[in-house]
Amino acid sequence: MNRPTALLVVAWLWIIIGIFTIAFGVCVAFQTIQIHNILDEMDVTNPMTERIPDFDNPLLEVLHIAYVTMFVVFALGVFMVISGFYLLKLRAWARLSLEILSWLGLIYYMFNFIRVVKGFTSFKSNFLEVQETYPSILFYIIIGAIIGLIFVAALIVSIILLRGKSVREAVKRRDTLTTSTDGGIKQVD
Repeated sequence: MNRPTALLVVAWLWIIIGIFTIAFGVCVAFQTIQIHNILDEMDVTNPMTERIPDFDNPLLEVLHIAYVTMFVVFALGVFMVISGFYLLKLRAWARLSLEILSWLGLIYYMFNFIRVVKGFTSFKSNFLEVQETYPSILFYIIIGAIIGLIFVAALIVSIILLRGKSVREAVKRRDTLTTSTDGGIKQVD
């Protein structure tokens, strides 16, 4: 089946983003498990009483949130990969879901950008002191900004291409090819 280049670009872009998201979820899983094991080995105590029970330990509460986040990130990555492959098969639901993910990702990055700018303005007053302690912090800030800009650019390109005429027509053409003249449905892949 002949697919437009825009569709191929967007589908493979989301497959790659999905793979990186899955890898990130796996990394978070290993880190969370390691931290949980370290906390289990430590005797976290409260000076006023004896050992803090697990249900009162704020560090374990953070780990429980990390476990949920890990699962959501992993599931989202799997969904991105599946949607990317089904976009290659010209499925309308995949185009719609990737467009929604693109918009949600863009909104998330815009709100996150505002939060980072606010944090950076408060950080700026202590920057020289922090830079003496951590001389490579400016490098990490620049790398983080570059990665963020690349991801925002990829989301914008994804939105433009998914809303573009060639992708919409390719998906619509596939839908019209699956319906035969007698009203029955035939499988086209």
